Amino acid sequence: MSSALLYRPEIDGLRAVAVLPVIVFHAGYLDGGFVGVDVFFVVSGYLIASIVFKDLAQGTFSLADFWERRARRILPALFLVVIACLPVAWFVLPPSDMHSFAGSVGAVALFISNHFFWSEANYFDPAGELKPLLHTWSLAVEEQFYLLFPLFFMVIWRYFRAMLAPLLVIGAVASLLLAQWATMHSPRAGFYFLPTRAWELLFGVLLAWIFFFRGDLLKLKPVWASALALLGLTMIGYSVVAFDANTPFPGAFTFIPVGGTALVIAFATQGTLSSRLLSWKPLVLIGLISYSAYLWHQPLFAFARHIGVFTPGVALCLSFLTLVLAWISWRLVETPFRRRNGGRFTRRQIVQLGIGGSAVMLLFGAAGHLSAGFQGRFVPISPDFSAYVVENRVLREGMWEPLRELTGDPRYGVLYNLSDEHLTFSMVPDRIRVLIVGNSHSKDTFNKLASEPDLFPEFEFGRFGMAISCMNTTEGQRLFSSENFLAADVVMISTRWDYPPCLNRPTDFTDFDGARMIARRVAETGKTLVFTSSSLEFPQFGNFTLADRIVLRHRTLERLLFWRKVEYISGDELHARVNRTYFERRHREPVSRMNADVARLAHELGAVFLDKEDTLCDRARRLCFGLADDYQKSFYDYGHYTPMGARHFGRRAAEIDWLAPVREAVTAN
Repeated sequence: MSSALLYRPEIDGLRAVAVLPVIVFHAGYLDGGFVGVDVFFVVSGYLIASIVFKDLAQGTFSLADFWERRARRILPALFLVVIACLPVAWFVLPPSDMHSFAGSVGAVALFISNHFFWSEANYFDPAGELKPLLHTWSLAVEEQFYLLFPLFFMVIWRYFRAMLAPLLVIGAVASLLLAQWATMHSPRAGFYFLPTRAWELLFGVLLAWIFFFRGDLLKLKPVWASALALLGLTMIGYSVVAFDANTPFPGAFTFIPVGGTALVIAFATQGTLSSRLLSWKPLVLIGLISYSAYLWHQPLFAFARHIGVFTPGVALCLSFLTLVLAWISWRLVETPFRRRNGGRFTRRQIVQLGIGGSAVMLLFGAAGHLSAGFQGRFVPISPDFSAYVVENRVLREGMWEPLRELTGDPRYGVLYNLSDEHLTFSMVPDRIRVLIVGNSHSKDTFNKLASEPDLFPEFEFGRFGMAISCMNTTEGQRLFSSENFLAADVVMISTRWDYPPCLNRPTDFTDFDGARMIARRVAETGKTLVFTSSSLEFPQFGNFTLADRIVLRHRTLERLLFWRKVEYISGDELHARVNRTYFERRHREPVSRMNADVARLAHELGAVFLDKEDTLCDRARRLCFGLADDYQKSFYDYGHYTPMGARHFGRRAAEIDWLAPVREAVTAN
């Protein structure tokens, strides 16, 4: 029995194999790196069950000791990382993200963050990259398991000991079958919830049972043991390299990294090649600090993304910083708190820490919820901007409302809208029907031209959302057969030119190739073809725009950095400052080069070319309208329009008669 409890450096090496891919995955690389969590689950189940089996066999098991051990292991480092996140979040996160973050802090305190994030977003969504505590979902799964696991064991050990192994097998199989069902019917719940993850932990528990009670089953010839351990490492490595967000998880495919981990634990014993590899001292050290490394990495990456400085170089530096912080917290926090006999912290102090730390986190979560993300932190530096909207996420969602109302589709979005196939033109006689085709920037062009119908009374506008580089797929067929395309007089391609290949496929087919396909069909049907330039692109600072950086001040930061009261400036002065800065900071390259290529393509194909910069800027006055006349921002990110911005640019387009070349081309056609 005791052999299962001897220190095995290869297990710490296996922890390193688990945590490093997770870090690289959250850095934006290694699409299958998330399977490191599954390796952790198996290792955790094995180690915890080994301790429980020993205590049960010796008659020394107690729930109080078990949960004290878990508290010493989990809480100190977790509280440290969460508390360290609070001041950063205070200065960096806008209200909506702070509201979500505060909720996650409260959920972490109750170990229900897996349920919290299930309700918020898919783990693989880009929005997940901005959630500093997203990774705590796995801690919640583990702690929910270890809340129930010892109670189950105590009952079974006392009354049905002979049935322990069969019951563990039945539980693992039932959980795996449920997980497989969930991958097809409820994948998000399957990813986050304990019932569909329990089988991975139970795999580790079954391994511990075999080591204790049927260790003879694992006694193989060294050559076979070595081969099976290497097979296990290969299975883990394959999962890390081959899996991605589209892999059904945590169903049958998850058996590959889980089974691989089990093989490594079972057969990477002393003397095998796998044991020597995993016992390499640098790997063992990373394994020792793996828990702290897991805690630190996601907040570092998420906040860097919020600030807008996340680049490959920054990701590398933050990964190194993760390991440095992990070693410090392991050395100064984890190790002292884990010592029970002769340690400096008593059980009573651990209980007080748990209650106190959880209370602080719950209070913060409640305050963040009730204050809608502490909205009063950001205020404009001019009293004339009192109605200024800070929340860019709200403004972004508002931009889809006109199209959702037009199509009757409440979920209308960037691409793949079935409602795009149906007629939305009113078919009023003597109006020029313009179908705007493209990605999210075509939505901006639609809103600019359609927000105030009186500005362009002789025109009517519709939209078909697609990536132009997808024209050689079924998307092109959908466009050409759509009722709006058949009814349109004008097809206007308005997109962020040179967009990545369709669905990021390995193909050379570009937006320019797609535009040529559209041009051929337009010529066949006698319609007029129009290209618009790419929009200008302006600096963005995480969730804040260039206008936000100029207009807003942070009350707390002001109190920390200034001895005297900040002097406010007039609304007109601030308005002019913002618009001058937008002109100076517009990204002329490579957008200008791309737009020159688009203009040449339009000339080659006999299409009308419209430059969006004419509606966004006034070159003579050296202004780009980052703020509309009502002191509201015109962009909610690097270049997409807000509702106020779209209206402002629409009025500007009418003022300069931006659509005059289109009118002339239709008349001449």
